[in-house]
Amino acid sequence: METVYESRIRSRSFIHFLIGLILRIPPFLKFSYSRMIARKKGAVVDKSATIPVSVAKKFNRFMNIENNVSINYNVDFTSMLYPLHIGHHVIIGNNVNFILSTHDIDSPEWKHIQPNKGLDIEPYVWICPNAIILPQVKHIGFGAVIGAGSVVTKDVPPMTVVGGNPAKKLRNRECVHSNICVESLLAGDLLTYIKTWIKK
Repeated sequence: METVYESRIRSRSFIHFLIGLILRIPPFLKFSYSRMIARKKGAVVDKSATIPVSVAKKFNRFMNIENNVSINYNVDFTSMLYPLHIGHHVIIGNNVNFILSTHDIDSPEWKHIQPNKGLDIEPYVWICPNAIILPQVKHIGFGAVIGAGSVVTKDVPPMTVVGGNPAKKLRNRECVHSNICVESLLAGDLLTYIKTWIKK
């Protein structure tokens, strides 16, 4: 079944297609550069992931990003000392903070601790802008949605919508975003755009 994205691209005239192609080249070059930076820092990043350069500079060898992931601007990662895995088709909004470690406030040495030794974000998760993921979180389940400004203090079950401070379940999600081109959210869909138009 044809998606809205595919239908829109395939209905374009050749001139309209060329205009879209030209507009997509600068973001493609930018995201290619950001992926290169991330990989030089030891991260595993799929070729379809769209990541701002400023965010890619924060990565290290513990970062693993699958295909069609969209990470927006000003996303921060605190103390990346253990693996952070981001599954395919995950969308992370502006200003999301991953606080992956903390300090023992009862320790005279202000001991540094990371409770869960890593974080796994399953496919099709949507983390909305300004959310904060705290160190106690080890797993965000398939298709979960974290509302804007939420403070997540514990694991989020699959297909669950959570929100608030602390984040609590609001309802279940009915379906995942399987019919959109995730990389187009940050205009990083040049190769997909070309392939889609050629197949019309």
